Amino acid sequence: MPRLSGAIEPWAGVVVGPARLDAGASFWPGSTAASAAKPQSGGTIDLVAGSLTACALLPPLARAVRPHEVGVPCAGVEFGRMHAEGYGVSDPGEGGALWVALRGGTAAAWVVAPWMRLRLRLEAVVPLKRPRFVLEGVGEVHAPSVAARAALGLELAL
Repeated sequence: MPRLSGAIEPWAGVVVGPARLDAGASFWPGSTAASAAKPQSGGTIDLVAGSLTACALLPPLARAVRPHEVGVPCAGVEFGRMHAEGYGVSDPGEGGALWVALRGGTAAAWVVAPWMRLRLRLEAVVPLKRPRFVLEGVGEVHAPSVAARAALGLELAL
């Protein structure tokens, strides 16, 4: 997204041997991006995506921080649809494009109760497809770039 923004991300994960596998979905609600050439014109951009991620649960690290879980490294892929709608021009229009990105970083979980954990994820996201959103007569409004993400949430252990 063009600047600091928040998302809703439900996840499901399973630990298999020394690895954690996660599948998730994310919804990044509309975020505004103004044109550098004409600040009164721009677009509202949102993203809906699904992802698959795997983290290595390194045994020496796991023993050192018990009863907590640390995944280093984590890597994954994200697929979705980026959508933009223009504003501030006579014929604003809208469009969508395929979103494909690689994710990499680390994750940690702190045991709050036997059935609940507090999970922190830090990662970099590298878009493989970089859809550009352009307003006619104004120019480029947004082009995705490498981004940093941080997520904090509650996890239920079943």
